[in-house]
Amino acid sequence: MWFAPFIFLTREGRREIGVKRSGKYLGLLYSFVLGILSCSLIFLLFYSLYDYSLSNAFVYISGSGSMPGDIPGPDKFMYFIIAAIPSMLFSPIGEEFLYRGVIHGSFVADFGDVKASYLDSLAFAVTHLAHFGIIYHAGKWEFLPLPALLWVLSMFLVSRLFFRCKQMCDSVYGAILSHAGYNLAMMYFIFYHLH
Repeated sequence: MWFAPFIFLTREGRREIGVKRSGKYLGLLYSFVLGILSCSLIFLLFYSLYDYSLSNAFVYISGSGSMPGDIPGPDKFMYFIIAAIPSMLFSPIGEEFLYRGVIHGSFVADFGDVKASYLDSLAFAVTHLAHFGIIYHAGKWEFLPLPALLWVLSMFLVSRLFFRCKQMCDSVYGAILSHAGYNLAMMYFIFYHLH
């Protein structure tokens, strides 16, 4: 996904979809903070509804990787950094180039900027069912209808926030920083509130 704009688009095409520098440094900072805040709200929502059960997206996601269960205090920060840095780089850059960049740009001519953002947000949200909603537990696949709906809706709203950050910064880098802030907060909650 990182390379899609560079393979399929000309330099002008990349600029049109927002792959360009932003001189709006305060907007970039706001984008990062908004990502952290949005993840915090979603974490609180899932925690208040589902506590530590597998219906909590954060609980399921934290247990679905290869992360050790109980990390000793001195090592926790090191593991947090090891997990946080890639999560702040790889998916935010790749997904934002793809969703807020290439996919969004593909719909703008036919639907306009705002309607195109609804379409790229819908694609982003449904794709994130792969993280949570359809879960593997106790040797079988399960679909959690209400938690899945809540997760998809929250991913749709977060995606809309990423689009707004792109607009605010006049660059896809606003969306990338907001997404990176979201992922940083998610890693924080996983490491410091769930493990």
